[in-house]
Amino acid sequence: MRRKYIVVVILFLLLFGVNVSGDIDTKEPSATVFDGNILYCGGSGAGNYTTIQSAINDAVDDDTVFVYDDSSPYYENLEIDKSINLIGEDRNTTIIDGENNDYIVIINTDFVNIKNFYLRGDYGVYLESSYNQLSFNIMTIENSCIENQIDESHNNFISNNKLIHNNYFGEDDTDDYVIYLQNSNDNIIYENTVYTFYDSGLIIIGNNNHISKNTFVNSSYYGYYYYYDMLPIEEIEIEGDYNVISNNTIFSGDEEAFIGISVIGNSCNNLIDGNNISGCSKYGISIPEIQNNMVSNNIIYNCFFGIDTEKSNGNTIIENKIFECYTGISIMRSNENIIMKNEIYECNEGIGLYNSNENIIIKNEIYECEYGILLESFSKYNNISLNNIHKNIIGLELSGFSKYNMIYNNNFLNNDVNAKFLQWCFINNWNENFWDKPRDFPYPIFGNIRYSLYWLGLCILIFGFLIPTIVKFDWHPASEPYDIEV
Repeated sequence: MRRKYIVVVILFLLLFGVNVSGDIDTKEPSATVFDGNILYCGGSGAGNYTTIQSAINDAVDDDTVFVYDDSSPYYENLEIDKSINLIGEDRNTTIIDGENNDYIVIINTDFVNIKNFYLRGDYGVYLESSYNQLSFNIMTIENSCIENQIDESHNNFISNNKLIHNNYFGEDDTDDYVIYLQNSNDNIIYENTVYTFYDSGLIIIGNNNHISKNTFVNSSYYGYYYYYDMLPIEEIEIEGDYNVISNNTIFSGDEEAFIGISVIGNSCNNLIDGNNISGCSKYGISIPEIQNNMVSNNIIYNCFFGIDTEKSNGNTIIENKIFECYTGISIMRSNENIIMKNEIYECNEGIGLYNSNENIIIKNEIYECEYGILLESFSKYNNISLNNIHKNIIGLELSGFSKYNMIYNNNFLNNDVNAKFLQWCFINNWNENFWDKPRDFPYPIFGNIRYSLYWLGLCILIFGFLIPTIVKFDWHPASEPYDIEV
C-alpha cells in the first residue's frame, strides 16, 4: 500500500511537471488532469491487471492506468478509446513491445496522456484524435514513431520524447518520417530528441504549429542503425501558414542530412527563428515557392547553401549568422525579398542573386568569402546599400546581363577586388560607396565582356572593334566609412 501512495505522488509530479518556455505562446492541453481512479498494471499488488489493454478496457474517462516495470516487457498493441492518463513507472524500463505487429498504440479519442514508456517495434503511436499529450517517452521504431495520415489531429502536445528511427532488419522499405502530422493545426512539438535514418525527422501539414527546442540528429552518427548507410532527406518539413519553427538544433554530423528545415507548398507567414543548423549536404534552410515568411536569428554552418529561396517572394531574411557554406544566402528567381543584418563569412559566395529582381540587400556584414555579393542571370532592379563588404577576394560582382541595380552607401574595405562586372552588366548605378579610403575623384569599377565566338562577331559587327574592358564610375564616393550596425 505504501508503494501505491508513492505512486500517487509520482503521478502528480509527472502530470504537472512540464514547464513550457515562455518564448513561444504555448500551453498544455487542459484535459490531462489527474481526476479519476488509478488502475494498476503489473507489479505484485492484489488485483493488479496483468495486461495494459485490460486495464484500459476497465477504465473510464479521467482515470489513470499506472504501469509498473516489474512485469516489463509488455507484448501488446494498444487501442485507447477513453480520455485517460497512461503512465509508466520508468521510461527506460517500462517497455511495450509491439512485436512488429503494426502500431503499438492507436489513440482514437481526445484528451489522452501517455508518459514514461519505452516503445519498440514496427510503428509507434497513431493519432486519430486531438488534444493528446505524449511526453517523456522513448521510442525505438523501425518505421514512423508518431503519425496521423487520414484523420485530422489538432492541439496535441508532444514533448521531451526520445524518438529513434532504427532499421532493425536492414531493409529499406521504411516510412520516410519519424513524426508525420497531416491536416494538423495548433500542435506543440517541444524539446524532443529525434534520431533520423533514411527519412524526414518531422513533417507537418497544417497551420499554427509550434516546433521548438527540439534536437534532430542523424541516427548513423550515433550508431542507431545497422545495415544501410542511407542519409536523411530533411529534418523538418512544414507546409502551411503561421507556423513557428524556433530554437531547434539540427546536427547531422559531417554533411549527412540533405536539408535542415524546408517550408514548401505556397506557405505564408511562417517564422523560422533561432535554430542552429549544421552539416547539411544541400540546404540549411530551404524556402521554395513561398511568400511573406521570416527567417531570422539562425546559425547555419557547414552546409552547401545556408539559406536558399527559389520562386519565393516577399520574404524577410534577417539577423542570421552563416559561415563555412558554399553559398551563404541564395536568392533564385525570387523577387521583393529583404536580406538584412546577416553576418556571412568564410563562404564561396556570401549572397548570390540569380534571375531575381527588386530585392533589398541592406546592412549585412560579409567577409572572408571568395565573392561577397554576386548578381547573375538577368538580376535587375535590386537595391544593395549600407553593407559592410570586406576582406573578400571579390567584394561585389555582376554578371549574366544583370542591370538597373542600385549599389550605394556600402563600405568596400580590404577586398582583393572591391567590385567588377562582366557580360554586359554596365547599366547599373554606383553611388556614394566608401572604397577603402577617402577619394577626391570618382572611383572606377572595371568590367569586361567574356567573349564567345557569338559575342566576338557581334562586337565586331556593331562596334567595328573589340571592347575588352568597360569602366563605370562611382561619381560621388564617400569620404569616410559608414557606421553600419549589423
